[in-house]
Amino acid sequence: MSTRTRGSVRRRLIAIAALVLVITQIPVIRNTAVDIPVIGGVVSRVPAVVELFAGEANGMAVPGQWKSHVENCLPVTIKREKRCGDLPVLPVDANVTPYIAHNVSAAWANGASAMLTLMRSKADANRANALAGRVRNFSNTSLDEYPMATTAEGGRGARVEEVPERENSSQGGTMNTFYYVNKMSDGDQFLVVIINPREIATYAYQG
Repeated sequence: MSTRTRGSVRRRLIAIAALVLVITQIPVIRNTAVDIPVIGGVVSRVPAVVELFAGEANGMAVPGQWKSHVENCLPVTIKREKRCGDLPVLPVDANVTPYIAHNVSAAWANGASAMLTLMRSKADANRANALAGRVRNFSNTSLDEYPMATTAEGGRGARVEEVPERENSSQGGTMNTFYYVNKMSDGDQFLVVIINPREIATYAYQG
């Protein structure tokens, strides 16, 4: 092979490698019109869910219309500080609560908002409305709601899934800490995101 041919092949390989590098750094945007595989193996119709920081080991997912609110904050920062700039951000860590993350992502797919309004004064009524007629089918489980009962968007129409009790306890602790560190009151808005989205459970909890 001539020196000129080797040089041409080398340049082509470098160009291909550069193209692959660029493509892998582009955030994954889910198609709103067709069923597509959501990270973690879940097949859903998540509306314009964007996986931010796709190259990060602990990426983050959020519906596309809210991307601009968190694209300047890394998942590790949101997990630690529970906010992005001035916006309170509630992280759902799929590495710790994969089935709750499944319920949240499925609710997004059904049109639920990721931007919620705190309304703890309506929590009891919302919970009763959301869980009316629902029963647990497995032991050591809880019924998870999204939007949560502590929000104005919760209540009748919330998506409910049975999840391991340990997940509900863990997420409950995260929420209490979140409300406290952000000094939140009824009427305050906050954004929900999923971190470690590759760990979202593939299916609803089956015991």
